[in-house]
Amino acid sequence: MGADDYNDLPDSETNFEWQQIFDSLQDMIAIIGLDFKIKKVNKVMLDTLGVKSEDIVGKECYTFMHGTEKPPEMCPHAKMVQDGTAHQIESPIEMLKGDYSVSAHPIQDKDGNLTGSIHIVHSVTERNELSNINRYLASIVESSADAIYGKDLDSNIISWNKAAESMYGYPREEMMGKSIFSLIPSNKRAEYHELMDRINHGEAITNHDTQRIKKNGELIDVAVYISPMHDSNGNINGSATIAHDIHERKFMEQTLRESEEKYREVFRNANDMICLNLMEEDGSPGKFIDVNQIGLDMYGYSRDEFLDMNALEIVELEDKVKLDLNAKNLKLRGYDAFEITTITKTGRRIPIEINNHTFQLNGKQVIIAVGRDVTERKKAEKALVESENRYRSLFENMLEGFLLAKVVVNKEQEPVDWIHIAINQGFKTITEFDDVVGKNVTDLLPDLKDTNPEVFEIFGRVAQRGVNETFETYLRFIEKWLNITVFSPEKDYFVAVFEDITERKIPNWHSSKVKKSSGKFLTTQKMPCFFRKS
Repeated sequence: MGADDYNDLPDSETNFEWQQIFDSLQDMIAIIGLDFKIKKVNKVMLDTLGVKSEDIVGKECYTFMHGTEKPPEMCPHAKMVQDGTAHQIESPIEMLKGDYSVSAHPIQDKDGNLTGSIHIVHSVTERNELSNINRYLASIVESSADAIYGKDLDSNIISWNKAAESMYGYPREEMMGKSIFSLIPSNKRAEYHELMDRINHGEAITNHDTQRIKKNGELIDVAVYISPMHDSNGNINGSATIAHDIHERKFMEQTLRESEEKYREVFRNANDMICLNLMEEDGSPGKFIDVNQIGLDMYGYSRDEFLDMNALEIVELEDKVKLDLNAKNLKLRGYDAFEITTITKTGRRIPIEINNHTFQLNGKQVIIAVGRDVTERKKAEKALVESENRYRSLFENMLEGFLLAKVVVNKEQEPVDWIHIAINQGFKTITEFDDVVGKNVTDLLPDLKDTNPEVFEIFGRVAQRGVNETFETYLRFIEKWLNITVFSPEKDYFVAVFEDITERKIPNWHSSKVKKSSGKFLTTQKMPCFFRKS
């Protein structure tokens, strides 16, 4: 069957219907002969490539699609030509900027002779991106320090992360499909059914303290966060649980209740300020009910004065809004951490880092706050910012041009391009380029690789091998001689520092290579790309 046969079917109405079907298919489809020449393509392929039929029909597929002189090694059409059977691969296609499934299915004439193939190109970019996202989310779950597991509506385990294995002592393969009731103490089962009833009505459970049983029979205290899971139709089909081991928190609460003296010992000898506040109904801190000596020394109050105050009285006005957010987090999760600026009795401002937890003390909800003075850290951060600003100013005011770029390599790992990441004003002045950050040099200067191949070779070598090099070169596109020093801060990246040495080099060229016209030096012949390593 020849190329024209696909257009001249015996029945014109059948041919018309066939053409409509061919063009309505959502994948890119081409008919390719045994000589690798494209015989026909559908409308989707023309639209995707942005070409007309006459631009592509009759051309070798590998030349048009891959810009090569022969088929790629994994070409499914080439394999189909060899053995007459269908072949399929998945591969990124640079021209289409995505990942694609490419298949070649044999076409035979009425005598059974192989005449070519139907080439189907289907985008799998979105699928691969979703797969990558799923792998990323799965890695987050697997690396979490909290136990995370899923259950179906019958309370059977359907997922179980590594932290769950560690917390409860059951390996994943042992828990998959097993009932969650193996973890629930008998005196907590009614509570569990109540929680599941709320879950089945679409409610999420947050920061619920309870107990669970490990494989060895040991009871552990956990705070559970349970959320309903939904199927694609929005129906609840199970629940996801995050279990946080609160043994340490419970131990602290128990220690405070059972041994006031032990608590006082820890309380008095801590290096950070520790204070207790009654917790208001909205989660905000009320009156102080205790504070250690570090706290009194930090703020300059006597114990009686301090215990007659509340947290709002030592917080800077502009930061009081943070206490509102803190109150919400304490109500929701039972703990919070943030930074805030506080005021001493003498008016001195102290930035502190606070970690808050809630617990029951003598039947009342209490907030325990550990506050650390971060004044020195703030000073160090400020000094770092100022130092960075000084270096930024130096960078921007350098007379030399500065370029940070990332090398782009081909399939053979050969440098073929670079992407501009950062430049300074000196670079803009010397090269007369301004808007280059984020752009490829081959897009800005398509002929640079031909006119100055040594630049590509040296920049690529430095970026890949981590060596330092200095050389001189003449760049025709700006008609300047440059001294370039290039080094690599890390693999595949390079930093180039440009110095304009045209005024030093021009006299050496004047008599034989350069003439002066209208106040501008012009080349009298095609100037070679001489360069010299220093």
